[in-house]
Amino acid sequence: MVGRGSAGNHHAVASDQRYAFDFLIWRDGSTHRGDGADNADYWAWAQPVLSPADGTVVSVHDGVADNRPGAQTNTTQPAGNHVVIDLGRGEYAALAHFRAGSIRVAEGERVSSGQVLGLVGNSGNSSEPHIHFHLQDSPRFNPGGPLGIPVRFEDYEADGRAQDRGMPSAGQFVRTIRSAA
Repeated sequence: MVGRGSAGNHHAVASDQRYAFDFLIWRDGSTHRGDGADNADYWAWAQPVLSPADGTVVSVHDGVADNRPGAQTNTTQPAGNHVVIDLGRGEYAALAHFRAGSIRVAEGERVSSGQVLGLVGNSGNSSEPHIHFHLQDSPRFNPGGPLGIPVRFEDYEADGRAQDRGMPSAGQFVRTIRSAA
């Protein structure tokens, strides 16, 4: 999901998530095997979440229980387990819905692009295992507070076509072309 309007991005109603992405793994025509009743049925479950860029961790929250897929969400802690990274220039990367107990970084820690932050989970306001990602203009991760910032991806593939830089559209299949160094 991405974009300013609600047609391309259900997050657009929240000012901080205007340019948000939800990353899932799609395989064999679905995000999961079988009936998807268990988090372990999902291809994304427990996959490593990598830092999108170099920066300093300014906020970490862990310990929110993972939801059962499709059966519940945690609207009182919508971000669930999450990490916020100060990228400099007034830009902060917000990543949410990590697996409970999996976050491997601490506040104040310097991280590098491609470093493992934790594992994909299903915590917070999440209906299935995935990672939510957006840029914002504040270190606070609270809906309605910060303003979302457009994200520029580099060296990626969208629907099988190489892209030097840009922003994928809602529903596109994306993957990295070049691993982080």
